[in-house]
Amino acid sequence: MRPYHQLIISKLPIYFITFVTWERLELNTAARQIVLGSCLFFNEQRYQIYNVVIISDHVHFSYSHSLKIMEIIIMMIETSNLRYY
Repeated sequence: MRPYHQLIISKLPIYFITFVTWERLELNTAARQIVLGSCLFFNEQRYQIYNVVIISDHVHFSYSHSLKIMEIIIMMIETSNLRYY
């Protein structure tokens, strides 16, 4: 992951997601590690993570899809019978 002060330049859209815990339960240290591991699991395989901020009862997460996945999606659309009008 990049330091917070580094400028992010991406050819792909960057998505920002915030999610909260069920009933706003506070995450302990072990739970925060699990959340971080889950967020990082597919980093640089399915998506590129720019930052993850884990707070007591919610998480901020920004990412973009990896170019490889986007190429596969474009290929699937181009080779399918779907036509967009």
